[in-house]
Amino acid sequence: MRQEHERKEALGKLYLCPPGMELRIEKGIIHAAPLSGDHVHLPIDEFFISLAEDAGERAIAVIFSGAGTDGARGIHEIKNADGTVFVQDPANAEFPGMPLAAIDTGKADGVLKPEEIASEILKLHGAISISPEGVITGEDFETFYRLIREKTGYHFNHYKQNVINRRIRRRMYLRGVLSVKDYTKMVAENDAEAGALAADFMIGVTSFFRDSLAWKALNLGVIRKLAAEDNDSPVRVWTPACATGEEAYSIAMMLHNEFELAGKKREIQVFATDVNDRALDKAREGKYPSSIVADVPPDYMRRYFTCSEDGLSVIIGKEIRERVVVAKQDLLTDPPFSRLDLIICRNLLIYLEPQAQEKCINLFHYALKEGGYLFLGNAESVGRSGALFRSLAHKKCRVYQKIEAVPSARLPLPVPFASERAAPSPVRTAVTEQQSVTGSIQESLLEEYAPAAVAINQQYDIIYHNGPTNRYLRQPRGAPTQNLLELLSENLRSRVRGAIYRTTKEARPVSIRASIPGDDKGKIQVTLRISRLKEDLSLIVFHEKGGISEQEAAAIEAADVDVNAIRQLESELSATRADLQSHIEQLKSLNEELQSSNEELQAANEELETSREELQSLNEELITVNSQLQGKIEEQDETNNDLNNFLTSTNIPTVFLDSRFRVKRFTPAMSRLLKLIPSDVGRPIADMSLESLGPELIADAQTVLDNLVPVKKEILLKDIWYVRTALPYRTSDNRIEGVVITYSDVAEIKSAEERTRHLASFPQLNPNPVLEVDASGKVIFFNPAAQKILDSLGMDRGDFSVFLPEDMESILQDLENKTEETLYREINLKDRSFGESIYFSPQFNVARIYTYDITERKLAAEASRKLAAVLRDSNDAIMVHDFEGNITVWNHGAERLFGWTEAEALKMKIRDTIPAEKLAEALAYLESLYLGEPVSPFETKRLTKDGRVLDIWQTATVLFDDAGKPAAIATTERDITGRKRAAEEISRAKEEWERTFNSVPDMIAILDNNHTIIRVNESMARRLGRKPGECVGMRCYEAVHGTTAPPDFCPHSLTIKDGREHVRELHEEHLGMDLLVTTSPLFDEQGKMVASVHVAHDITARKKAEEQIQRQVEELSAVNEELTRFNNAAVGRELRMIELKKEVNELCGRVGDAPRYPLDFESEQP
Repeated sequence: MRQEHERKEALGKLYLCPPGMELRIEKGIIHAAPLSGDHVHLPIDEFFISLAEDAGERAIAVIFSGAGTDGARGIHEIKNADGTVFVQDPANAEFPGMPLAAIDTGKADGVLKPEEIASEILKLHGAISISPEGVITGEDFETFYRLIREKTGYHFNHYKQNVINRRIRRRMYLRGVLSVKDYTKMVAENDAEAGALAADFMIGVTSFFRDSLAWKALNLGVIRKLAAEDNDSPVRVWTPACATGEEAYSIAMMLHNEFELAGKKREIQVFATDVNDRALDKAREGKYPSSIVADVPPDYMRRYFTCSEDGLSVIIGKEIRERVVVAKQDLLTDPPFSRLDLIICRNLLIYLEPQAQEKCINLFHYALKEGGYLFLGNAESVGRSGALFRSLAHKKCRVYQKIEAVPSARLPLPVPFASERAAPSPVRTAVTEQQSVTGSIQESLLEEYAPAAVAINQQYDIIYHNGPTNRYLRQPRGAPTQNLLELLSENLRSRVRGAIYRTTKEARPVSIRASIPGDDKGKIQVTLRISRLKEDLSLIVFHEKGGISEQEAAAIEAADVDVNAIRQLESELSATRADLQSHIEQLKSLNEELQSSNEELQAANEELETSREELQSLNEELITVNSQLQGKIEEQDETNNDLNNFLTSTNIPTVFLDSRFRVKRFTPAMSRLLKLIPSDVGRPIADMSLESLGPELIADAQTVLDNLVPVKKEILLKDIWYVRTALPYRTSDNRIEGVVITYSDVAEIKSAEERTRHLASFPQLNPNPVLEVDASGKVIFFNPAAQKILDSLGMDRGDFSVFLPEDMESILQDLENKTEETLYREINLKDRSFGESIYFSPQFNVARIYTYDITERKLAAEASRKLAAVLRDSNDAIMVHDFEGNITVWNHGAERLFGWTEAEALKMKIRDTIPAEKLAEALAYLESLYLGEPVSPFETKRLTKDGRVLDIWQTATVLFDDAGKPAAIATTERDITGRKRAAEEISRAKEEWERTFNSVPDMIAILDNNHTIIRVNESMARRLGRKPGECVGMRCYEAVHGTTAPPDFCPHSLTIKDGREHVRELHEEHLGMDLLVTTSPLFDEQGKMVASVHVAHDITARKKAEEQIQRQVEELSAVNEELTRFNNAAVGRELRMIELKKEVNELCGRVGDAPRYPLDFESEQP
């Protein structure tokens, strides 16, 4: 039936919600209304929420097949109202989205097939309605109270039984127990269940500034009055049943704010008490979810709260927290606080029995100081104790003030506290005695001289007597009373009532004169003076005979009337009174009935308020949890994004199953094995094509759930080998909620294994030795390669035991119990090393040994170790740094050269070793290396730890990573500072030699063994008419003699021949000169002659002189002496020539001592 209008629900009808509408149920009537607003509409949630409000614990919600998550929020409200929720099994649902969402809430009471749900509803109805074992009796309540008290220490005897009954029934149904007897046994034997039941009994509904209208009334009517008082004493506030402390902190903030606005600095003391230790710990912590921002005024949030680091919580500020004292206290059994200005006890009394409520009200009256205030919940009142308090606010805002004139009741304190009461001090006793004497004197004086008087309230009840009032008042028959009108004689009742009314209206005293019966049956003339004490109190003073003042006489209403008329009027009045009394009695009876009905209604209202409080408590818990979970949801969203990206990108087919083996999630790669689509989520895997997923899948999954151990199997699917792994699905709290199935493609691995097994099956073809050893250590098989090794090493051809490692005996022990595994050993046969893989085959009870030659590898490893040692100990500095400049290798040579230790250098950048002027050069060099450009070794400069600058010859090599990209630079740096100094000295010597060589006037030439001119001095070049460089490379005989071959008299030929020095005098026709020629050989480091030095001294002049002397010797004897001197001079020149030759030889010798520099003096790069 489509529901489009209001309709009373009927049996056997199915109501459908039309499109664009939403349904609600109120008082059993279903209402349909069009959707409004642009928010997301969830019609099932909305209907469930209204059903929870309307039906409470009688509500039953059922979630059937459907897409989405509608209904998940609504079943929360159903459960909060103690209702029942059933969900269709997703395995039988065409669209499992809604059932799965409902199950995920954890609120489902049953997950069943549709036909099973109907039978469960009938069972539930029967269990709740007709099961006699489910009735909780008074004796049962007492048993539960006793068990809870014994196991938890909490007292619930004063709670209303209907509240306790609902909580017990809720726990019974949750635990699947329908018998009260069975559940009582469960509570007795299970401490955890007793604790859970006690936690259900406690009502923890509270919030900051709950019922804002009531708090505004409290602020206007109480807090601001306290702030306006000119009083420096502390303001004392008590919040019993404070739960987690929100109301205690609320009043502390309000007091602090109002006192600051009023400029007052009174101390604030707030006592927050409760019996729930967990709630008190929360109150002490002062940390609440950030969602309280909706309850707390913005200025209070800014001033009194700080945000936690995670942003999910707020914390009460220190200035407020220090003003709140949190303590454990049982309101009904522990002594109360005293001298309090304000008590806030909201929404506790509605859960207590009337006697406990009255006890609490009397206790509050006792604890408050005169004029103190009481703040109750909206559904609470002071009840029968109305004479103790007067209301200050609207009936919905329960704020009361203690009536000052009423003496505080004496409250019995528990015995344990009586023993702690200290004995009064002597001084205090003396003062007390003095006060007692003074009081006795004052009381005697009042009795003697003060008139009789009574004080009454608005209901004419006497609340105070003074003097002998019994002379004027008489108790009527029946129950004793304190009502003044009933105690007065009949002729005074109406007159006194009228006088009290006039006193109230005219705000002045009124007196009346009357005669009343005396003790001796006579009449007493008395004047009653009525005056107003306060708004709700009146004072009646009795004066006998004695006249009254003239001012009072003016107000006396006595008149001279005829006595008969008075009697007639009194008779009529008596009749009227009799009728009135009859009507009054009827009204009293009716009033009692109405009062009884009112009490029943009030009880029902309190029960409703209790239910509302419970619902609000659950709702607020949900709000708090929702606020706390918001951050978790964001984190989970991020995790889900990561997980979704991982699942989408992974190439491993994976499927996630719940504990009933239904599909929860799968990766796209699963499509290679099974065509899964999103709608398959929730379907049992058993209903799908299991042959596509391999054999025994369900059995393996069940094994994982039973043993919590992964199960791996190799399976062949569609001609591809997979390793199927079944793993337990663990939640964050380590609960197992399903199975994860993965399929790893091992086709390539399988192929490689097959190839390996294929090769291993033909050991005869293996180029390396293969042997098999039985359990006794005997070699039972060897291949030809093993024989070949023995032959090549010249060892015994039949002794294959040499291939067995030394510990083979221990390896073979208990071979039968070994699993398939492989060991590695090394052996040495003469100068060869072999590695061995020993594979156990328990199936055949043998060990197979695969041997391979590792000699070269070990030699390479040894060479690597030696190279590493060489690099480490090299005199050259060897360093490695990455392209960020971080030094990663620093050898000992670098430590010696630069001064930094390896530990220091590894914390440095390479630029720390480069002078500032060389940084640009180093960067360019680094860039060239990175780009792969060829870079030659070069000379540069580097810094040492002590600040010196060294000349360095640097060679660099780029190191590459596994991807072939430049990763680092290795440099070798050699100090050439000393060599450069030596080169500079050689350069200076060279320059000096050049100057000497070219300044000698004799002709000097250096010739190789082929008569080729290597070098000439300038004197020689001038004689030849050439420049020095032009002469180099010419044959000496061509340049000097002008011949094509050396002449016979050539001294250089003689020197070449015998390697000795030769001196000759020659006449050179080509040059037209006489020369004295000296040739001296030049040898290399091996003593081999490589060249000779020719020094030609011009003796032409000497020759001419000698000839002239010879011709004229006979003729010029006179000048003989002169010729002799000339001859001596010539001899001197010859000696000079000899000395010059020695100098040339010395220079040539020095040149010979430095063979790395060629004779053309061109510098070689170091």
